[in-house]
Amino acid sequence: MARQGFRYTIAGESNPYWVLVEPILLRIWAEGIAKTSSLSLHMVNGVALITHVIFFAIGVILRLAAVGALLFAGYALFPQTLEIALGSVFSAPYTASPLASVASSWIYELLGYVLIVTSIMFVIGGSFFGFLGELLLYLLFAVTHMAPLRLLAVGLRNENYWAQSIAKTSFMGMYLVQSVGAFPDGAEWDRVFDLYLKSNTPHGREQLEKLADEWSTKLGGGHHLSPSPKSTE
Repeated sequence: MARQGFRYTIAGESNPYWVLVEPILLRIWAEGIAKTSSLSLHMVNGVALITHVIFFAIGVILRLAAVGALLFAGYALFPQTLEIALGSVFSAPYTASPLASVASSWIYELLGYVLIVTSIMFVIGGSFFGFLGELLLYLLFAVTHMAPLRLLAVGLRNENYWAQSIAKTSFMGMYLVQSVGAFPDGAEWDRVFDLYLKSNTPHGREQLEKLADEWSTKLGGGHHLSPSPKSTE
């Protein structure tokens, strides 16, 4: 069947039941944001920011402990080599240890730099710049009094392509779920998501189809036709 009511981009989506559910969830979120006070959104944003920092810090501490354990094991196995290598970095050139000859001191110094740089990169993690970017977004939401979220909600209510594309990014997808906790009533979001989780059963799929038809009627007038999953089989 042809289902009207959603101008929805399905780019990159392969699950036909998620294609039914996601535009409904986006619309519920957009309407929920419009009804939610800025204070509630600030509270959720603050909790999300603190959680974001804490999880990153925990990851750094765990990786730092792993580096320390590896260096300790390396020192136990090759104490002289590590002492000379690290000493050559933190001491004046070629004076780190009398055990290192002038001819081989550059090798120890290179090894020392490799150990230090590799350790720092491992401790910080490959997601460091991603962490900074997301941290800046949390701060942006806070200092702009949640204006970007309000604008995104307007775009989603208007079924704007770019608003949908932004909402479907990994960060915003996570943020949408977090911000539902600030809604005066998040029961509708939970109900729709529960139906999606049950879509692997015949009864769940039937209920999901019925829900999609209800929303299609409610939002009638859209130009995008979303095929029923049954029609793709």
